[in-house]
Amino acid sequence: MTTISRIVDVFIADRWVASYPVAWTLVNEPIIEQDAIELAKLLMEDDGFSDDQITSASYVVRNR
Repeated sequence: MTTISRIVDVFIADRWVASYPVAWTLVNEPIIEQDAIELAKLLMEDDGFSDDQITSASYVVRNR
């Protein structure tokens, strides 16, 4: 098992609104950036972003 760590930068209307450090464990699976984005979307919900904001946001995944 390997723990993967990334930072997801979130932009709404081309304006940076947040950065989320995320981590997940892989078991013989490829690293997929979408996994990091899905974790960031959950954190955005916790922070009070609306469904419309989460849907319309742009995401940039980068290494920690």
